[in-house]
Amino acid sequence: MRRATPLAGALPRHLDEDGFRAVADGAGADLFGWLRALPFVDVLGGRARYHEVVRAPMLRLQRTTSADRRRAAHERLARCHTARREAGSRGLTRHLR
Repeated sequence: MRRATPLAGALPRHLDEDGFRAVADGAGADLFGWLRALPFVDVLGGRARYHEVVRAPMLRLQRTTSADRRRAAHERLARCHTARREAGSRGLTRHLR
């Protein structure tokens, strides 16, 4: 799990806890806290970002393994972003009335 977690977190450019749960298939906040403490992760405003020197090889490694697993992680991340966008637009319409 400690190897798979950083690999999963490398998928998005910026990562918060909700996005992390999406790409790490439901991993908990304790693993996100651990991930944020890694030396190659910068945290700014609650969002984590990998150093590109580390992120690029992690993404290459993911491309050489299971395409189905990578596709599933992308789909979960896309659903997470869609849900956020829809929740934001619902909040916006409430304020416009």
